[in-house]
Amino acid sequence: MLSTVAMTAFAADRPVFDTSVTTIQNLSSYVTVDNNKDGTITIHMPTLSSTTVNIATTYSGYEAADFSLHYGYEKGSGTDMSTVGGSIVDYGWSDHTSFTESDITVDITTGQPRTAIIISGHLASASSCPGDENYWGLMRYTNPTKITYNLNGGKVGDATANQTEYLLSGEDLQTTFNAPTLDHYTFDGWYTQAEGGEKVTKATGAAATYYAHWVGLAEISDGAEQTIDVSSSNDAVFKSAAAIAYFTKLTIDGNEVAAGNYNVTSGSTIVTIKNSYLKTLTNGSHTLSIVSTIGSADTTFTVTNSAPQTGDTSNMALLWIVFSAALVMLVAVICKKKPADD
Repeated sequence: MLSTVAMTAFAADRPVFDTSVTTIQNLSSYVTVDNNKDGTITIHMPTLSSTTVNIATTYSGYEAADFSLHYGYEKGSGTDMSTVGGSIVDYGWSDHTSFTESDITVDITTGQPRTAIIISGHLASASSCPGDENYWGLMRYTNPTKITYNLNGGKVGDATANQTEYLLSGEDLQTTFNAPTLDHYTFDGWYTQAEGGEKVTKATGAAATYYAHWVGLAEISDGAEQTIDVSSSNDAVFKSAAAIAYFTKLTIDGNEVAAGNYNVTSGSTIVTIKNSYLKTLTNGSHTLSIVSTIGSADTTFTVTNSAPQTGDTSNMALLWIVFSAALVMLVAVICKKKPADD
């Protein structure tokens, strides 16, 4: 009788593959394959019937007892599952791997685009017909391809390195890790280029690199709560993460600042307030808002002035007068105590 592989425990609903037929069967209705998305696939094989196999049409003169049935897989670029001389290597398949497990995990990061899944029998006697195989079932599986995710300045958890998945055509992107984050920005999806390009939500079947895109929030990302000494000639710089295209106005203490008192440049939205305007503000705390169509980026800042203030000169004069008067009085006291000449 035909010998079959020793099987591990099978699920109750695992299909039974009938080996009594004389033609090669398509295994697609018997085998399921899971894409683990980490560069491996898991093949779930059917259980095998113990029916005698008719091999007369392929190997005349041999009996079923001469064959041992097994599972196998081969990776390659083949597109045809026909047999030639008992072998499918001629069609781009190679490195036949036999296995007995009901479920087996296969590494597909080695670059071959397809995996051939096989139920076959080989001659037990190597001297009879070494290397020949008789195929009872074949299936061609298209391997998932590598997708690289460039975070484009963001991070996933604490990781800033690129993320990867192996996906089949039509599978959703980014299902094995959380969406990336970036301070002061919201994630806008995956694109074909670092800037511009087309937004992509599903794998196309080809290996690719996709880039995270970001939309700035209306938040102060630089310059918040700064202290400004207006006695210097320095301007004050505040930055909102919102794109400059959304900018509408600048307000300080709730009052709109005339455009001539500041400059706006890109790099999100960078507002530079001129020193001449800052000198018109009173010392102390002030509120600032960089207003855009998507919201308001708000903060406070403090104005100080380390230069001598008006009135300091008169105070010095008063101190000099007081000092002089004290000196005159001291001299008078000394003279009064001096003995008169005889």
